[in-house]
Amino acid sequence: MERACIISGRTLAVQKIVDSEGYTAFRQTMINQHAKKLRDCMGPLLNMDTIRADAGKDLTAIATKAFDLSAKMFTSGWTLIITMPECGTKFLSSSMKPRNSEQDPTAMQIEKRKIKLAITPFITMRDDRGISIKTRTIHQASVLVEEN
Repeated sequence: MERACIISGRTLAVQKIVDSEGYTAFRQTMINQHAKKLRDCMGPLLNMDTIRADAGKDLTAIATKAFDLSAKMFTSGWTLIITMPECGTKFLSSSMKPRNSEQDPTAMQIEKRKIKLAITPFITMRDDRGISIKTRTIHQASVLVEEN
């Protein structure tokens, strides 16, 4: 119950920020800052033939989507648990999708196959409101598994 109160308070606080008069300017400033960090970080990794202005627009679009998604996440009233599987750990068919094998995921788990690389995270939604905690898997992790 204590967790539910904290999450409810967080939700209300973030919603007040989103509904405030200065939010649009704050949002744009933060998106610009994050996009600049992405450009600085990704710049050395771009191909020589890449048009930097187009890449900058694309990175700004990513920053915008991420910022807006985080606002939605924090005003949803739910806890979203985002976990990236570690390399070398056992493959779990309930929370992972293999991307480099056509074999049955349950059989891969029984064989105790290990993760070679995690591509996308495992995302669980948790609703702490009410008497019991409800959880639901939103996204299974995409992984590459080691060959047997």
